[in-house]
Amino acid sequence: MMISTSVRTLLAIAAIGFAVSTSTAQAGSANTSSCQRPVCNRVYVIRGAAGWWPKLHTMVDRLKRAGYEPEVYFFAQTNRAVDKLIERRRCGEEAGPVRIIGYSLGAHGAYNMAMQLKPHGICVDRLLLIECFSNPTITSNVRCCLNLYETRSTDNWLIFRGAPVMRESCRTHLVNLNVATHPRWREQRDFNHFTMADSARVQNTVVHLLSCNCIWRHQHSKGCNRP
Repeated sequence: MMISTSVRTLLAIAAIGFAVSTSTAQAGSANTSSCQRPVCNRVYVIRGAAGWWPKLHTMVDRLKRAGYEPEVYFFAQTNRAVDKLIERRRCGEEAGPVRIIGYSLGAHGAYNMAMQLKPHGICVDRLLLIECFSNPTITSNVRCCLNLYETRSTDNWLIFRGAPVMRESCRTHLVNLNVATHPRWREQRDFNHFTMADSARVQNTVVHLLSCNCIWRHQHSKGCNRP
């Protein structure tokens, strides 16, 4: 049976269209599958006042080399970070331990994130604070908290300082590490409030403690606001 040239052309066009639509559907399916795979290694990072953290890029690089996916926020974006975390967990886009790092005013923001996650039943596995100035009480949904700070002659100021924190529950493993008095830190420190988070030693310590349990096993801060 003879098929006209015009019919053959139409059949060829239809075949091409079918191939394109099939490949597009397959690509869409692959993208959907990729989107559905939850991120298990995200780290929320909160910058200092007005975005202060000059060498944040070196912290981000260290986190990436350690296998984490850092997501950086300004202090004013703390509520947005909380909303995104809650929505991601609800939709299955994020899984695994919740890890939060904050520096200076951003340390208060990191604490605030943890506090806002408590009513939603979300546990914060690691809360790592650098030079937190506000003396907060860490909420009971935090499993491990490291507060890295330095006492100075300017501590009477309400800002630009570091201070110890407390915990709501003794189940929270809390380490207040004062580099001014700690024997392994006091002779080697060469930073102040504005540069502490840029220190390679500080950054390496924070990244290491995102997963290592060594410090929590043998050192805990004494006392709680309540049992």
